[in-house]
Amino acid sequence: MKEKENALQAVRLLMTKLGLTSAEVINFLSSTPSAQTAKVGMYYYAKENIYSPKPIPGKTISGIIAYVDPSGHHGLVIGLREERLPWSKEQLWCDHLLPDDGLKNTQLIMLYAQKYKHNAQAAEWCHSYAYDGISVGNAFLPSSEQWLKIISNIADINLALGKIHKPLLDKFFYWTSSVAEITDYSNSRGHKEQRAETIGTTTLDTGLTEKNVKEYTRCVISF
Repeated sequence: MKEKENALQAVRLLMTKLGLTSAEVINFLSSTPSAQTAKVGMYYYAKENIYSPKPIPGKTISGIIAYVDPSGHHGLVIGLREERLPWSKEQLWCDHLLPDDGLKNTQLIMLYAQKYKHNAQAAEWCHSYAYDGISVGNAFLPSSEQWLKIISNIADINLALGKIHKPLLDKFFYWTSSVAEITDYSNSRGHKEQRAETIGTTTLDTGLTEKNVKEYTRCVISF
């Protein structure tokens, strides 16, 4: 009897605190990470650090779960907005960028941009991203390997995005925060260039693009 009273009291507290109906509280409780594992295509709420299979009334959706690690409680969330930007209009050269860690890459790119007084438009946009409950500094430009994990789930992600009328992942190329060096042999000497890796969501493959070209940028956050 005491347990039932405590449960009812907890429900009433949530109804008062969150401004939800009893039915919405039940949905809210069933959507918390402690109640179920995360799945690709679920809606993520950054302020509350929860996810749900359906939108929760009155709550701000921050993004779509795009990848889940083996634990079922951590992964990547892709943002709801995108921009078409250069990676770096001045073709900023960056060393030590990783294929598998977009957060560290974004932080390094920002440091190189500050050091050389160049712009890094794609990484800067992600770093300053402050939409849909996501705080500045939490979003980042995904690495090439992170993007590959995301586009392996593209059908489920686009289905969830379409249900809330947000732009789909359907552009030809998106920037990653990873880079690669190439040698241009257009002259007899040849010279090294550094290009940024791009991901094609329609072709499902990677490419190398000059950094001053405008391509689409979509941020992710970790949960």
